[in-house]
Amino acid sequence: MAAVWVDTTDGNQKKRTGSTQFELRVQDGFNLIVHRLLHCTGWFMTCYKLDITARRLDSEDIEIAKTEALEKIWVVADQEREKLRLFQNAVKGVINDASTNIN
Repeated sequence: MAAVWVDTTDGNQKKRTGSTQFELRVQDGFNLIVHRLLHCTGWFMTCYKLDITARRLDSEDIEIAKTEALEKIWVVADQEREKLRLFQNAVKGVINDASTNIN
């Protein structure tokens, strides 16, 4: 599935922050948002599905900030994938133990 950056800035947000907001829309709520915060300098990233809210990015340039956000989300996704793998292995062990006890 292709993902594209979309400018999701609304008029009120533009008035408040003087800036735009970009969202990388993927699927099932796995959207990565690069945005400004009121009264803060710099760009921030948010991905609600991965429990990331307003994580500061280093760059002031929006294109570099979007790339930085992609790099950071890749690392977080890898960490979450590993946690899920460990969880699945633990569940598999419980299932195997339960089926062994039944026989």
